[in-house]
Amino acid sequence: MADPAPRRDVSPAESFYVVPTGRRRQASPPASSTGGDEPDPESAGEARPKTLQKSPEELMLENENLRASLDEIAQHAEKLDRVNKILQAQHDEREKTMRSIAVGMRREVSL
Repeated sequence: MADPAPRRDVSPAESFYVVPTGRRRQASPPASSTGGDEPDPESAGEARPKTLQKSPEELMLENENLRASLDEIAQHAEKLDRVNKILQAQHDEREKTMRSIAVGMRREVSL
């Protein structure tokens, strides 16, 4: 099914998904594969080594990519909602037709 609308770049201000600036969600630490009592460096509050930290440019690029992905998912979800509404309306119409046929047949049989 081809998308009839041409694809355009969406600015962060036009994004379907808006990330609150003052609120961040803490990720839960992964389960230790060794099962030992060794503390996980990230869960112990230690910062990542300098070589693993991302630059502001990398974070901005990643943020833009994530927003673009969320926008595409939101557009796809809206399209699915529209299709589901159409299919539900068709289903309801068929059900109504089948009920009226069944009522008509009952009348004929009871005569």
